[in-house]
Amino acid sequence: MVSIEYKRFEGESDEELIYRITGEKEKIGSWQDVADILNRLLGTEYTESKFRKQRQAFDRMFASVKAAESDYAMEIQNKLRELAREKIKYQDERRAWNAQNYAAARIDETMERIEAGLRDAGRINFPEVKVTQNDGSKEIVCLLADLHIGQCFSSVFGEYDVDIAAIRLLEYSSRVKEIGKRHGARVVRVVSVGDQISGNIHSAIVAANQENVIEQVKIASRLIAWFCNELYKTFEEVYFYDVFGNHSRITPNKKDAIKDERLDDLVGWSACQMLAHLPNFHDERKAARLDSTLGKFQIGRKTYCFIHGDMDTISRDGINRLSAACKTKPDYILLGHNHTPEMHEIDGVQVFQSGSLPGSGDDFTMAHRLISKPSQTVLVCGDEGVECCYNIALGGDGHE
Repeated sequence: MVSIEYKRFEGESDEELIYRITGEKEKIGSWQDVADILNRLLGTEYTESKFRKQRQAFDRMFASVKAAESDYAMEIQNKLRELAREKIKYQDERRAWNAQNYAAARIDETMERIEAGLRDAGRINFPEVKVTQNDGSKEIVCLLADLHIGQCFSSVFGEYDVDIAAIRLLEYSSRVKEIGKRHGARVVRVVSVGDQISGNIHSAIVAANQENVIEQVKIASRLIAWFCNELYKTFEEVYFYDVFGNHSRITPNKKDAIKDERLDDLVGWSACQMLAHLPNFHDERKAARLDSTLGKFQIGRKTYCFIHGDMDTISRDGINRLSAACKTKPDYILLGHNHTPEMHEIDGVQVFQSGSLPGSGDDFTMAHRLISKPSQTVLVCGDEGVECCYNIALGGDGHE
């Protein structure tokens, strides 16, 4: 055993500490030596088996996220090429109907092959498990906002990359399960409000990206599927909703971008395909969406509207416009986009804005002095509306 004095970093969560110390096991010595260090730093009395198995769980999760399935990557690339070719054909050439029908058939065939591959991968990576039933009638609304998978930075304000994103989602899933047990919730509704990939909409973003857009879609899909599967182990019913964000548009110039052509759609679709074999996982994307940027669902007597936030102004006039689009005045509006948690009320409509998974620390936030901590928002809901709101700080002190 090497004699090194290990200390806990300021703001380091339990999960981050365990991941760091167990990663130096070869330097430290035996697993018992590792357990002695962690128990001293955590104030616990666990056996070496607990930390060894937790490290194995970390490694399995990372291996699952980073597993590069060449067939899957090729199919995704073929799909994007087909979509690009079809766009050119329809816009510039207006080819004959028989050519268009042939191309459509090729896309359908490609989509069927991708769907089959994703479902097979889901059955292997996310087996069905038995859930312990809760007696309560509450429901959890769990926001997934602005994951920005693929972004990579390290500065005085913070750091972020794919591995950190996975650790924070692991921590987030644990916190959501704790809240569900605390309130006796049987149902969790995962609401993905966009910008789940970093994209390539600005040159500064491209320079800061750790992965290309194809890899961003693959990793984000697997992470979201893994996150939902973790919740599936605790909650009897898991519902999934999504809308698209601005970072996933295919065309960098937003003036040329088509509203419905966003890669967030491919992320949500892929994640749901991987979980389609689970009987109590419900893909509510099409049922809840009014269009690609707006959706709503009902819990008890209350209506919840969810958006990304880039196309709407949260003001009296903005809420009136949103109500007209929803064809009803919502009781609650859920959104992300601004990377900071916020809750307020306008004319009886309560607005819950979630933080982001990266927090601040990239060139844009540093240049504009936009300081925010990594966080996500969880709501506890009953028939009469939201009863409790948790702002879940991630990767730091973890206070709610």
